[in-house]
Amino acid sequence: MALLPALSPVMVKRSRRPRRETLRRGIRWHPSDLMRIRLLLLAVISLALSWGPRPLCAEEIVDTAEDGTVLLRYEVDEQGRKDGAYARFHPNGRPAVKATYAAGQRHGLERTWDASGVLRSAHTFKHGVLHGAHKTYDEQGHQQVQQAYAGGHLHGAYKSYHPNRRLKVVTRYRNGKLHGKYHERTPAGATRLLTTYHEGRLHGTYEVLAGKERITKQVWERGVPVDVDGVVPFPRTKRAIRAELARILKGAGAPPSAALEADRELALRQLKAYRFLAGVPYKDIRLDATCNAHAQAGSAVCAALGKITHEPPNPGWPAARFGPAAIGAKNSNLHRGQRGACTSVRGYMDDSDPTNIDRLGHRCWCLNPAMLKTGFGIVKRFTAMWATDDSRPKVPDYPFVSLPPPGHVPGPWLGARWAWSIGLNPTHFDAPLEDKVRAVVEPVGEDFLPSGDALQIDFANVQQKSVGFPYLVIFRPAGLSLAAASRYRVSVTGLTHKGKPKALRYFVAFFDVPYESPKLPKAARGR
Repeated sequence: MALLPALSPVMVKRSRRPRRETLRRGIRWHPSDLMRIRLLLLAVISLALSWGPRPLCAEEIVDTAEDGTVLLRYEVDEQGRKDGAYARFHPNGRPAVKATYAAGQRHGLERTWDASGVLRSAHTFKHGVLHGAHKTYDEQGHQQVQQAYAGGHLHGAYKSYHPNRRLKVVTRYRNGKLHGKYHERTPAGATRLLTTYHEGRLHGTYEVLAGKERITKQVWERGVPVDVDGVVPFPRTKRAIRAELARILKGAGAPPSAALEADRELALRQLKAYRFLAGVPYKDIRLDATCNAHAQAGSAVCAALGKITHEPPNPGWPAARFGPAAIGAKNSNLHRGQRGACTSVRGYMDDSDPTNIDRLGHRCWCLNPAMLKTGFGIVKRFTAMWATDDSRPKVPDYPFVSLPPPGHVPGPWLGARWAWSIGLNPTHFDAPLEDKVRAVVEPVGEDFLPSGDALQIDFANVQQKSVGFPYLVIFRPAGLSLAAASRYRVSVTGLTHKGKPKALRYFVAFFDVPYESPKLPKAARGR
């Protein structure tokens, strides 16, 4: 039997070109002869391999059930590693997994079936990691997900489907992260979500639709929301809040050595910290000698009477002593039972006991934007803070001042049962009407859309002549969580400006910054 195909060379006709060019070209083979040459080379290579040393034969491993049904079949190399075809079967004999291994690692296409014979997945491996197309199917064999991998990471086009076989999500991945346009549809085929990602982070417009209605329109920049339906959700970063709180509490240095002066300095730092959180002027708030003297006298008269009162009767003091005390008691926030003036500030900010929750007067004085000076006093655990100063020459134009404030809020600095308050600026709002105004507090997810039912409001009130703020809206949500990552949307309806409705909305997101009660010098405690 002839191994070599017959070759039929074709002589090239001479041309008018110079002789040396003709000789260089020589003989030209016919295309059919080139194919014969290729077949010849393949035959030679195959023959050479058959004559050479043969590798060790792969061993086949087979596991069977008691009835002889094959459950597992695969090949191993001389080192005992899976190498070659791999098949696992259901007890009914149907294939469960078919794959290919190379040197102990999955390499190539792998498919899986359920016991009824329906294909459930098909994906490709390269040296043990996902690389290439990857598809999954539902119980009816309809495609659920179509995606691609590169080096074990999602990379390339991604599609998922609803059970009715309509497209659900169309997007792309790059190096394991969402990157590019993201389009999500409803089972009926209508657009539900449109957005874009950049290296796994939202970047660009984020829109959620319900039919023709737009539920939300947001703008994100590299994972940070900058606009949610016209609202800046986070006016300040958590990092900036942490840093400024630490700076305020540290002060310019160690507190004074004298006990009372140290107490006052620590109280001032507490006041500045809460004013900073609320977004009102705080850096230039200072202690004033006259305010300190009046506050100290106010504490003394309350201690003498054994109770706190803004209109104290004269306990039998000379007029020269009682006069400043009466002024101090009338113009100060008063507290009883505190270790120091510095520990009373948090109590003023709370202000949610039954006798104060309807007006939150102590809190409002503390947060009065016009305040510039204050003073503190303490006698026998009766504390006073001069509160009625409004000497700030230029008050910033604020639409509203709230506690908790909009944006990131250190949860431990508040209490779960504290009333929430919104002080309204009359240049931006008309006087609120109690029967019209309604506050709603809703938990929201990372997309700022409601993630549960609105919290019950167990107390609500409206003040048209509040102290520190002309108008005040008060409400207390029940079931509030101050835990880190708890996020709420606050919506207030029924407000107007120049007779026209004016909605108010902002977001509150709690995070963890520990609150540490100020540490008093021993000599200052409970004076």
